[in-house]
Amino acid sequence: MSVEGAWGWRGAALALLLGLNTPAQATDWDVFQTQRQVSATPSGAMLPDGSQCAFGGVGEPLSLLEAVERALCSNTQTRQAWVRIKVQAAGLGIAKAAYLPTINGSLQEVHDESATDVSGHPELSASYRSNVPTTSASMSWVLFDFGGRDAGLRNATELLAAALADHDATLQAVFATVAKDYCTAQAAQGVMEASVEIEHGAKESFEAASARVNRGVAPISDALQAQTALAQATFNRAREGARRLAGGARRVGLGHELAAGCGAAAAGC
Repeated sequence: MSVEGAWGWRGAALALLLGLNTPAQATDWDVFQTQRQVSATPSGAMLPDGSQCAFGGVGEPLSLLEAVERALCSNTQTRQAWVRIKVQAAGLGIAKAAYLPTINGSLQEVHDESATDVSGHPELSASYRSNVPTTSASMSWVLFDFGGRDAGLRNATELLAAALADHDATLQAVFATVAKDYCTAQAAQGVMEASVEIEHGAKESFEAASARVNRGVAPISDALQAQTALAQATFNRAREGARRLAGGARRVGLGHELAAGCGAAAAGC
């Protein structure tokens, strides 16, 4: 460590020592301002200023913007990456604190009180009282350690930078996944509604063909064809329902139900 750098750390340490008034106040201080690099919410800088990840009920229909905001705030991956930044920021503060001195102090007071009472001879009676305060303080300060603290500080700095980059990458990945799943849910909703309509029309065609066959005005083959079309429409509708269930199970990890209340709000898809 250079002499200039050493004196810089000594000045910071002296300022810290002069500013420590009470233990409660000291525990609330972020002396090295490392927590300033931690965003207020897991969403980081991807949400508008002032957003605190506070949401009410899910909108109906659910917009793409709301889906993204809820995922960035509630997704377990984004929250884990956010917590890792906090841990690494604390580690950076510990690495910087290694440059500070260690101070130990003690305060002791001995109270001694005695009384002698001689019966019949009050002039011989006596009492004694004393208070003996004792204070002690010691300070140790490592000034040179052959680069050990510098290496620890560089390591903590790089770990924090890596955590910040990982958080940013996680936010972007979640954002892309939510947008993709949102559009997929919108498309699935449209396909499902179309399948229901097709099934309803096939059912009406089958009922009409069966009525014509019963009256003898149409061959039975018409009823069989209509029945086959109805069975195919019912199968397609059930298959689309299974796909929606599978997609919903896959989106559970995003922290909310993307398909809830989607309606026709997929203008951005």
